[in-house]
Amino acid sequence: MRIEKKIIPAVYVPAHIETMKIYEYSELADDVKDRLRKEAFDSLDIYDIMDSWENTVKAIGKLIGAEKPSYEIGYCCHNYLRFIFDELEGEISGPRAMAWIQNNWIDKAYKGKYFSTPFRKCEKSKEHPAGITYKYRYSKIMVALDNCPFTGVCYDCNFGEAWTEFKEGIRQGKQLTINDFLEILEQKLVSDISQEIDYRFSNEGIDEELSENEYYENGEAV
Repeated sequence: MRIEKKIIPAVYVPAHIETMKIYEYSELADDVKDRLRKEAFDSLDIYDIMDSWENTVKAIGKLIGAEKPSYEIGYCCHNYLRFIFDELEGEISGPRAMAWIQNNWIDKAYKGKYFSTPFRKCEKSKEHPAGITYKYRYSKIMVALDNCPFTGVCYDCNFGEAWTEFKEGIRQGKQLTINDFLEILEQKLVSDISQEIDYRFSNEGIDEELSENEYYENGEAV
């Protein structure tokens, strides 16, 4: 008995594919954005910007001989900064104060990078294990005060801004002292970090941070 095989053609059943729309932060519903803002606010910190600011303060403190500045900075406190400096020198005023600051601080801040280059061969010794002596010098490429000369971060520029304001006051005939220069500098440093902190905790700052992600409709980050 002959058995015939019947071939049944396969039927393609397309898989069910679920699509989900992706949203920019600005496209989310207002209640979702409000929830995300609150969550972001509760998890905010200022460690990164404080590290940068403190590095600038320490670098300036080292330059001016006030290596242990007193300060308190935060979101819910009275922000202040104080460089402790020699009282006698701090009272020098007028053009003498400007000349003193120029000679002792500004010239050092402008000074190029310190580096060494091979000079000549010599006998190997404890002082010269490679048998080469070196010349040490400062680069002739000067560092501009408005070009973040201390740490490479924007807070460095406060030093140059304070110097410009101080010189203008002297030009106008004001008998400003070295301590006045330090006070101008302190105010600028505190003002910059305070504004940065306020912006970070503002809705505008939080929105800017949240806008870097994409979201599902419920606010979950992609």
